[in-house]
Amino acid sequence: MLNVKKINYDEDSTGGCETCDYGSSYVNEIEITLEDGTYTNIKVDQMYEYALSESDYMQLISNSNTLQDFIINVINKIRDNTYQSNLEFRVHIDYLTIKINDKYVDILKTFDKDKLIYEEEE
Repeated sequence: MLNVKKINYDEDSTGGCETCDYGSSYVNEIEITLEDGTYTNIKVDQMYEYALSESDYMQLISNSNTLQDFIINVINKIRDNTYQSNLEFRVHIDYLTIKINDKYVDILKTFDKDKLIYEEEE
């Protein structure tokens, strides 16, 4: 289980078409800081409804051993939910800071439904 120091959670929505809600944006964002100082910020944007609830995030945190596990669990949970309903989603990891050899390394990752783009920032 993650040794969590602090969790910030926020959600926001913008309506779309008045008739069908096409173009709507339901965004939830979670920032997790662990006791050792590693942290991540994940923002999920989906049309029509929130991809995950706050309780979904809490359950995923309790079932994860590392931040990397948590991120993978979030992606898999959203992917499972959206494949069933054919909704599109976008997950953006604003930052992921990990500790390697007592040094913090910032890594930027963006996940899309069917591909993974990885960039390492210097």
